[in-house]
Amino acid sequence: MTQYKNPPIIEAVCEFRFSQEMVWSEDIVEEFFTKVSDSFPNKQKKILNLQFQALQEETKMQMHQKLLHAFWNHDKTMLIQLGERYLSIHALKPYPSWKKFSPIIEEIYNSLRDLITIQKFERIGFVYIDKINIPKKSMKIEDYFNFFPFIGPNLPQNILSFNISCDIPFEGDRDNCRMTLRSTIPDKNENIAFLLTTDYFLIEKDSINADNALEWVSCAHKHIKELFEGIITDRLKEIFEA
Repeated sequence: MTQYKNPPIIEAVCEFRFSQEMVWSEDIVEEFFTKVSDSFPNKQKKILNLQFQALQEETKMQMHQKLLHAFWNHDKTMLIQLGERYLSIHALKPYPSWKKFSPIIEEIYNSLRDLITIQKFERIGFVYIDKINIPKKSMKIEDYFNFFPFIGPNLPQNILSFNISCDIPFEGDRDNCRMTLRSTIPDKNENIAFLLTTDYFLIEKDSINADNALEWVSCAHKHIKELFEGIITDRLKEIFEA
């Protein structure tokens, strides 16, 4: 991914949602900020809307709001979000490389772990979002991707937009990776653009504890990288090297 001259990554996110056993206090926020403020000095509050589905006789989508504290680095290319039983670490464009991002995740996770007991997780996720601009007005998608919608010969072939997704199990069904590819607005009028989201997340939440959570993150990154290389063709790799 970052081995290319012009990698398409616009955001990478490592997310931890902690179990209800975690005893949370807002006092932790200031203590945490003290630990990370040298590298992440810019603080603000924000509201995160989390959707969930209520499993009742009449299933409805409900909205849950969570207060988050955001901590930005000096040039606003990296972000920490901290809230009740929630931590996420974001790397924005230009992506710094996994070699640099990985120790930052470890440092931030351990900074929180120094302040509060982490027992179990409701969810751990690692997401890469790639925006891929192709300098053409028309193209055959199969020349650039090995993951694309199939439109049978009896259907119209002039597609305006598309959105496809599939889930792939990993690590003996412990984890899942959701790959999504959709058309999007290009950076330049003469381009065609696609948004590729690779969302790797934990399914068997009791299988990971505080001690091996960072090992899980490294495993997630390895599988995402392998999937990315499998999705793109040599022709697309040439664009990333241009």
